[in-house]
Amino acid sequence: MAAPRFLPVVCAVISAISLWTGPTETARAAGFVDVEVSQPVDTRRIEVGYPDGRKSSLEDALPSGPAIVHFWAMWCVPCREELPKLAAYRDALAAKGHADRLVIVALEKGDHARIETFLAEKLNLAGLPSLRSGDGRAGPAFGLFGMPATALIDGKRHIVMLGRGPVEWEDEGLRARLERHLSGKK
Repeated sequence: MAAPRFLPVVCAVISAISLWTGPTETARAAGFVDVEVSQPVDTRRIEVGYPDGRKSSLEDALPSGPAIVHFWAMWCVPCREELPKLAAYRDALAAKGHADRLVIVALEKGDHARIETFLAEKLNLAGLPSLRSGDGRAGPAFGLFGMPATALIDGKRHIVMLGRGPVEWEDEGLRARLERHLSGKK
């Protein structure tokens, strides 16, 4: 059976729409939602731990300006599947000098060594920098309902977009949207 004559036209229209709607639509398709009006997150009240045992506020761990904050947990199967892709995205950011703009936080209680062992032995991601927050404040502060979760925050610590669930870190449209966010453009 021959394809209908209008099929090429339909394909062209769909392609044009996807180009016109741009990375924001891609971001929405990747599970991100725009946050229209957001109170700033008080990142000073969220405690994070470092591999060397130091503790600080999340605010002290964040760069000045826009950032991406990614939350995960060891018990979370989608997190385990996503973390290697996130690590590759972090490497791409590092190549551009922006690795500090992606802050990875494991929502885990206990010793940080468990996180490092898990990353190295279970996921082959030794050296992936992950902070630890086990004080229970990050979830309510960021409006998290499950893992993984990713928040795009501006320099004033307002949540601009919130991703619930795994993110397609290798998607070029989404990467373009994230790059615009990190450069301070909307």
